[in-house]
Amino acid sequence: AELAKILAVAANADMHPYTGPSSFSDVADGKWYTRYINWAAAMGIVQGSGNRFYPQKNISRQEIAVMLQRYAISCTCIRPGNAATASFSDGDTVASWAKPAVAQMEELGIINGTSNGDGTYRFDPLNTAKRCEAAKIVSCFLALNGV
Repeated sequence: AELAKILAVAANADMHPYTGPSSFSDVADGKWYTRYINWAAAMGIVQGSGNRFYPQKNISRQEIAVMLQRYAISCTCIRPGNAATASFSDGDTVASWAKPAVAQMEELGIINGTSNGDGTYRFDPLNTAKRCEAAKIVSCFLALNGV
């Protein structure tokens, strides 16, 4: 929910059209995040899972990559990338639905990994992203796009 708000604010999106009920069964009407999630869903940035969004759930690093890629495509900042896999040592642990986004965000220099100490890096796709990591990733993305 917090990343949806950050992206909506970065897009300077008009939230008035998104104040109604959500299509996600776990996004209650009138919550601080409802309109941001509605906007992100309408823009194709989020899809949820099984009619649920899980607005209070911590976001994983691979989920951030996917949301950023979808946001960038929705605002025509980038086109879908051609990179099939990222160069991270744990790239095989990235979910298939997230691999193109992780690879593209790495290729653009928006997402990097944690050093293994031997010149290689791991991505830790399932780890919960810390707020400082999310802030750095979003900041790199916005700087890349002149915002």
